[in-house]
Amino acid sequence: MSSVEDETDQTIDPTIQLRGCTSKEEADLILRIRRTILHLDDESSNERSSPKKEINSALSSSPTAAAAPLSPPSTLSTATLDFKIERAKQKYAAGSLEEAFYECWKIPLEQRPLEIWKLGGECCKKLRIFAVAQRWFSEAIHVCRSNNSDLNVKLEQARIGRFYNNYLTQYSMIDIRVDQRGKGIYAKRVISSGEDIFTDISIVHAQTVDTLSVSPACATCTTSLLTPSVYFDTTWSRIPEKMQRQIEEYWPTISPISCPHCPYEIYCSDTCREQAWTSYHRLLCPSVNPETKELYQFCANRQIIVRDTWNSIFSPMIIAKLITMIIINCLTNIQSWLTKKK
Repeated sequence: MSSVEDETDQTIDPTIQLRGCTSKEEADLILRIRRTILHLDDESSNERSSPKKEINSALSSSPTAAAAPLSPPSTLSTATLDFKIERAKQKYAAGSLEEAFYECWKIPLEQRPLEIWKLGGECCKKLRIFAVAQRWFSEAIHVCRSNNSDLNVKLEQARIGRFYNNYLTQYSMIDIRVDQRGKGIYAKRVISSGEDIFTDISIVHAQTVDTLSVSPACATCTTSLLTPSVYFDTTWSRIPEKMQRQIEEYWPTISPISCPHCPYEIYCSDTCREQAWTSYHRLLCPSVNPETKELYQFCANRQIIVRDTWNSIFSPMIIAKLITMIIINCLTNIQSWLTKKK
């Protein structure tokens, strides 16, 4: 066996060289490859350390501890590095994506060249492990240190896969693609008139503070609640009565429904009002939580700049809603668990 191969076989387990910078997804992938593809025993006595233990240690260590290597770093010689790079390329060309990524990953972080970061990202993208692919393409861009349109496209493709994969599974008639021209939705077949193409409902939202009074909307579904009198403002009273009737006749029918407990939220229907109360407003309503009155008034006054606190037209209410939804979801899960336990 050649000296290069000898040095390769004696390389310290690369898991030990991770310095707390790996993601859980990457750790899971490496452990799965070791167990199911390479059939390596993580607890074998000839390993210096269990990869799973080392990864968990890296992920749970403090920022200070994570900055230091878990063991003395191993630097590969030029010949060994070239050998490992070539072997990763051969594995990739043969279609052995898991093994190719493992070969890329075994190269110490400090010695990974641009081509290895790109190759590792391509492996993960084809394996549909998009979170890891995104990280590797990001590192490739960092190593490249220049504007590389090809890498930028690959990074965006990984992001699309990560965030839209579930939607694309549900809607087989479309695809989301990105190239040098930008990102777009493409039809994969002829779409019939009236057929739903894509549905994306935000988890949480809040109206920008600068439009609350001039363009009111349902706090739950964002349906516009703009009436003619609000739209035309002071000019409404000067519009001839006949023209007012014509405008109202063709204006969408709007019947705003206010929260029965506070004046700060309006809805387009009872359904939306009940949904808001169930999901967040039962904890944010000033009638229940008086401290939130200041937050609602802050938004109603269209404040967008507060020194050392807020500097944006975006509503701080979105943060309050998100935190409240998390709390309510946790309480619901705990109550469900306690009910089942009984």
